[in-house]
This record gives sequence, structure tokens and C-alpha cells, in this order.
Amino acid sequence: MKYIISLITSMTIACGIILCPLPGNADAVFAKKSTAQKKGPTTITIKQKDFTYTGQAVKGVPNGQGKIDGKINGVTFHFTGEFKNGAPYNGKGSMAGKMDGANINFSGQIKKGEPFAGTIKFQGVIDGDNMAFEGNMQNGQFYEGTLSGTKEGLSINFKGKFKNNEPYNGHMIMDGKDDSGQPLHMETEFVNGKS
Repeated sequence: MKYIISLITSMTIACGIILCPLPGNADAVFAKKSTAQKKGPTTITIKQKDFTYTGQAVKGVPNGQGKIDGKINGVTFHFTGEFKNGAPYNGKGSMAGKMDGANINFSGQIKKGEPFAGTIKFQGVIDGDNMAFEGNMQNGQFYEGTLSGTKEGLSINFKGKFKNNEPYNGHMIMDGKDDSGQPLHMETEFVNGKS
């Protein structure tokens, strides 16, 4: 059972690592301007082919309060709040699209440049295995939802609450084959992190 718990833990942590970074390469998206600027940010509107940014900027790069709507690197963004070095930093918004080969749909609070609290739907390949998570985040971690996928031929489905990105309270179903090729089916309940 410890192997299964470690397996789920590593999948959730890996899933979280893929989700956290928001696409936002300021140098690639916003052209820095070398013109002299008064101290502090100025308010500007940047209209590109796929997006519009309105808000504070320093040397043409969003810094301070602003709003962005549109598509960057194939990801649709709607965000209002603080920008830092051209990327969403603190505020509220949504993003949907393909990032690092995974389909992601997030809506909620962004804190220090990462999804912090809200609803999230993720489907992608982690360490060669197809994984999916649908549910809620709190404090930058999975809070409640369904994690499913396959690992080493074992189908895993956990529905419930998470703590520190690990299954905490809920129901897990595992299906596969044992070493002799016989069908294997196991169901277990997690209570306070233990099954």
C-alpha cells in the first residue's frame, strides 16, 4: 500500500509542478523600450494581434496594476491584477489552453505568479503516464477533486480531499493485473491521510 501512496503522491506533485508556471516570457511578448521614462510606471495600452494589455508598465513591460485579455503562446488569458516583469503576479483571472503538452483550464486567484486558489482541470502526460485532475485548489495545492490515470499498467482513481498534494480523505479505486496476469481490483478509503 505504501507503494500506491507514494505513486499517487508523486503523480500529484508532478501534476502540480506542471500546472504552476504561467506562460509569460516578457522579453518574447513585450518589446522593452529604451526610451527615457519618468520615475515610476506609466499607464499604457498594448494591442497585439492576439491580446490587449491595459495598465501600468515600465519601459513597455507590464509592471504594476493592469488587465490582459487574449491569447499568448496558445493559452487564452483573462487576468486583472498586479503584473511583475510582464507576467501576471497577484490577482484574479482564468487561463485555458495547452501548456507543456497538457490541457489546462484554471479560474481563480493567482498569487506570486502561480495558480493559488480556484477551480482547475488538467489532462496530460506526466512521466510518460496519462493523468487527469479536476477539482479545487487552495493555497497553491490540490484541495478537493478527482485524480485519475494510469501508472505502470495500473489504473488509479482517487476522489476526495487532498492535503499537501496527497490523498487525505476519500475513496481510491485501483484496477490492473497482478504479476501472473490475473485481474486485480482494489478499493480503499483514505482517512486523515491513511488507508
